[in-house]
Amino acid sequence: MQFLPKIFDPLTRAMDKEDNFPEQDSLADYLNMLLPSMRAWGEDLGEMDFYVGRSWLEVRDHDNFHDTILHVFNEGGEYLRIINGDIGKGGWQLMEDGSNRMILNYGKNAELYKLAFLDPPFFILQKHGDPHRRKYWVMGLEGSVRGLEWREYAEKLYNDHQEESNSMMYAAIIIIVIIAAFVLFSLF
Repeated sequence: MQFLPKIFDPLTRAMDKEDNFPEQDSLADYLNMLLPSMRAWGEDLGEMDFYVGRSWLEVRDHDNFHDTILHVFNEGGEYLRIINGDIGKGGWQLMEDGSNRMILNYGKNAELYKLAFLDPPFFILQKHGDPHRRKYWVMGLEGSVRGLEWREYAEKLYNDHQEESNSMMYAAIIIIVIIAAFVLFSLF
């Protein structure tokens, strides 16, 4: 990237693949770091094609978490929680106020979640309430995240976001070059 002028230094640093993935102590720490800059690139819960009818594998950073938990949000508000092959049923619905919040009913419990990020293969919800408890409900498309440890999930989220950011920066550079060329040629 040395051919770009100094004014593009921040862009070239952001596009440099040699940047190391930052080390964090927990999945929540990674998400706290990544999500603020990513949310604008994600989808909304109203765009149900992105998550309805798909199998979402839960990801946790607990050392003693060894279960395979799938979550399926079916049309009509049916919710399935499949823990190591055992299926439990519940329901889900979106808040009608356009707030990107979902009510999840399972067993005798009803819980409120706010969308943190949705962009397959990532589906991350944030439980309403005390952030010191389990802050995020982290899922990924089963085929995309199966076998990944939580750090690998966070790194995949980071790398996918970097690729999107890089694509946008490349597009911006190309547009700037085209505009500059147009202005330059119009002067002659």
